[in-house]
Amino acid sequence: MKNILVITPFFPTSTQKYSGVFIENQINYFKSEYKDYNFYVLHCTSLISDLIQNMSNLSKNKTKTNSKLNYVRKRFLNLPRNLSQVFAAKQIERLILSYIHKSDVKFDLIHAHFAIPVGVAVANIRKKVNIPTILTVHGSDINKYPTLNNKYYNAIKHALTNMDLVLSVSEDLRKKVKKISSNVNVITNKIGINIDSIDETIKENSQINLREMVYVGNLLNSKGVLDLIDTIKMFNNKFSSKEIRLKIIGDGIEKENIENFIKVNNIKNISLLGSLNNKSVLTEIKKSGILILPSHSEGLPTVIMEAGACQRMVISTNVGGVPEIVEEGENGFLFKPKDKVQLLTILENIFIKHNVDIIKMGLKNREKIEKKYNQKDSILLLKETYESLIRGL
Repeated sequence: MKNILVITPFFPTSTQKYSGVFIENQINYFKSEYKDYNFYVLHCTSLISDLIQNMSNLSKNKTKTNSKLNYVRKRFLNLPRNLSQVFAAKQIERLILSYIHKSDVKFDLIHAHFAIPVGVAVANIRKKVNIPTILTVHGSDINKYPTLNNKYYNAIKHALTNMDLVLSVSEDLRKKVKKISSNVNVITNKIGINIDSIDETIKENSQINLREMVYVGNLLNSKGVLDLIDTIKMFNNKFSSKEIRLKIIGDGIEKENIENFIKVNNIKNISLLGSLNNKSVLTEIKKSGILILPSHSEGLPTVIMEAGACQRMVISTNVGGVPEIVEEGENGFLFKPKDKVQLLTILENIFIKHNVDIIKMGLKNREKIEKKYNQKDSILLLKETYESLIRGL
């Protein structure tokens, strides 16, 4: 039996259902395919972030999730600004060493997620623990932090160059990793989704509303949700007799601002559904004609792949690995982050000029996901990677 220690700053909890759900899904699918692996999840979270999210959930380090995994949550005190992630890495380093030394499990491999802060911490303890290490980079860790200042850039370069292997969730991220350091051993392994499971979850037919869009994700400024609802307001003002609808699924610190904006501007065609379980999310996607994702920065969003599995087209910002899935005019449309005028033009072409076959684009999206983003393929590559590194030590 092989023991894998997964270390991540994001993982689903009862109060943050979508945080790191792609990591949980990856582990659970791996375990279902290969029975000779045990996974241990060390979830390192900021005390300040937890305080903001949920003040009532701070009493214990160990917290329950829906996952049947060996799971431990450890909190650290973080700085709110500037070099907070570098400071966090130092504390996470101590948490990891303490966890490994106190555990009666002999870990065969460490799989870290996100270059900073976890990747930096794992790079620092790698030689001390003498365990093979893999780092998966996801998006903001490569797209955002290296550009902030030299200290972040050097910290992330240190993390990347001190791993046995770096996995990138998109080809776009792989290229960016190579720009930071050409010496990094990095390969692309798209996380993918379990298409069969999605088909089974939503096997009943749902009535589709072609004039309805759905957003799924955290309610954060960086997710562009306020840009989206402002664009809906612009659409309503310009085409008052042509109603469209937007459903927003998720929760987060911008919820109150979003509610106030909707109320002050008397926007009647936006519904806030809150956090939903995965089956309910998929059902709402299936009932809508379009998934819309206005994020300012992304790696490779799982929800876009889920929309494809549900045979739904996508409107998204052209960030990260999104253009690798969404081809302009084929299975969806792309626009620049924060460009509400460009998004409004897309909505006008779809809902006013009727220049778009929503059903046809959704079917093309399904075809693409089946061919290139099947989770079974990505899990096989991950297993082969694990075995190669474990044997090579």
